[in-house]
Amino acid sequence: MSASNQFPALLGQLLGSATGLSTQGQRAAALISGKLTAMQTLHWQPEQARSNAINDLTIAALAPTDLPPELAKLVSMMLEFEPFLPWYQRSIDNHPALQAGHANAQIIGPQGLVVREDISVGVSLLAPDLIYPEHQHPPEEIYLVLSEGLWWQTGQLWQAPGMGGLVYNAHNVLHSMRSGQTPLVAIWCLHP
Repeated sequence: MSASNQFPALLGQLLGSATGLSTQGQRAAALISGKLTAMQTLHWQPEQARSNAINDLTIAALAPTDLPPELAKLVSMMLEFEPFLPWYQRSIDNHPALQAGHANAQIIGPQGLVVREDISVGVSLLAPDLIYPEHQHPPEEIYLVLSEGLWWQTGQLWQAPGMGGLVYNAHNVLHSMRSGQTPLVAIWCLHP
């Protein structure tokens, strides 16, 4: 996983150049960026190759040639470690299409390929034409958007940040996301 060792630094650079976020969002992006760029030696702990929880939907659904160069490089790094990601699905009652059509994996964090307690970085996949349910959590969160899709939070309308866009969710704010005609792929970063 040699190229993957550069993943935190590149993600940190992308977050560090955040624009268009609220003051709180820029502060959170700077904190997360600082933690990521400070990671010197990564101790990847891949166990064994695992299959994706959404049938054939994977990060490879992204076409790196359609992305700006920095995002294409980030996706290429992710493709290197994707076979080892510990995919999981959120239990969603009475929504079989959504249950079968989404998956999350932690890249860096307590259950990640790189074990850390001070930050969590993961990836979310959502099959086409689905809405991820409204939810909230204590840590603030930044999404780096890698595909088309819409994001919502309390007090706002649905918004399309576009590929490479950033979405900030404050502590405990109710939020959701939805895919369009193509899969939604996004990196999320939680900062306690």
